Amino acid sequence: MNPPLALIVEDQALVAIDIEDEVSQVGFSVFIASTGQEAARWLESHEPDVAIVDIILPDGDCVILARELVRRGAPFAIHSVRTEDEDVDEAFRAARAWIAKPSDIGDVVTAARKVLPGRFPAAA
Repeated sequence: MNPPLALIVEDQALVAIDIEDEVSQVGFSVFIASTGQEAARWLESHEPDVAIVDIILPDGDCVILARELVRRGAPFAIHSVRTEDEDVDEAFRAARAWIAKPSDIGDVVTAARKVLPGRFPAAA
């Protein structure tokens, strides 16, 4: 059985690597995209089990990506300096968890567990 697949969309390399380390330690395969376009290209041939998405990326906000995740029914969490109380596109409101930056990386893993209950591998 293949491990579950996490898509991490984050333009800050150190943050992305920290999230990758934590999520891979609990059994996920990980793909990191630093732009919305890169994530969209990856989605053309992959289906993530969960996505952790920063809203603000170098190529703009990732509304199109969020809408595609919603269209596919792919569970996702937002990890952003933007808050869920702000005026954001409706697609972002479909996020199953919202983690405000800066955050502890453990909070991101906890949110991923909430996003994907029953499918998230047990911690070692």
